[in-house]
Amino acid sequence: MHFEYTADDLSAPVNLPCAGRMLIRARRAGNQLRLRHQTLGSPLGFKQARLPIVCGEDCGTAERLLGEVERRLTIIPRGFPKPDTTVLAMIARFSKWQFPDVDSLHALGTDAVSRKILKGGVLYPCQAIFLGQTMPLAPPAAVFSKYTESPRGQDKTPPFVAVERSGIMVNEKMTSAERATLIGLMQVTQRTEESARLRYLKGAEVTDVLSKGVHGYKKVVVMETPANTQAESKKSPERVRGDARRQQRFGAAGNVAG
Repeated sequence: MHFEYTADDLSAPVNLPCAGRMLIRARRAGNQLRLRHQTLGSPLGFKQARLPIVCGEDCGTAERLLGEVERRLTIIPRGFPKPDTTVLAMIARFSKWQFPDVDSLHALGTDAVSRKILKGGVLYPCQAIFLGQTMPLAPPAAVFSKYTESPRGQDKTPPFVAVERSGIMVNEKMTSAERATLIGLMQVTQRTEESARLRYLKGAEVTDVLSKGVHGYKKVVVMETPANTQAESKKSPERVRGDARRQQRFGAAGNVAG
């Protein structure tokens, strides 16, 4: 079942049993998704939030799944400790590592529950395709010894590294698709309770995904454009936020003048 209607469209495909009822509920979920999309400031780069796609063996199964999607959209993400900018600034001195442009990404390094989830393995295929089979999570000393040396031969540096109790740093070569996947992973972990029973992908499943799905899919999705500009990413988080506020004021002034 694949609905291409936007969240504002009330029409339903013909000859689909219970499609009208499902799309009414799907529209409500789509509106929630759109509001969340607007609140986050389009961090994933989507221009429009569309209806969620749900699949099931029958209408009842699909409707229960849609209800679960609606429930999860209302979950408020956990708070998390502030990043240790002193440690991160030391890592940022090495050319390949940059501060993320989304502060909440630091939760992957500072939030104990998120770290536990990352250590557990891969939750879904896109995580393995864009972020790798294992999550680069390590204490500061290990990060300095493993990820700050100049690569010899092929550069296999991961798109990001989570520094335990300090935050995260992103690779200067991180693509927009990798950035979007990382933000999505953070949104999932921050809304997952520590007591939740998680089903990680098995090693054979990850291998199968990477061998079959990555060759065509990743080439289509990945935009080989760095997610952060070098000038922005080398700034401290305080400077980035200050520049953003100034740009917002200048933009508002320009709109008034226009």
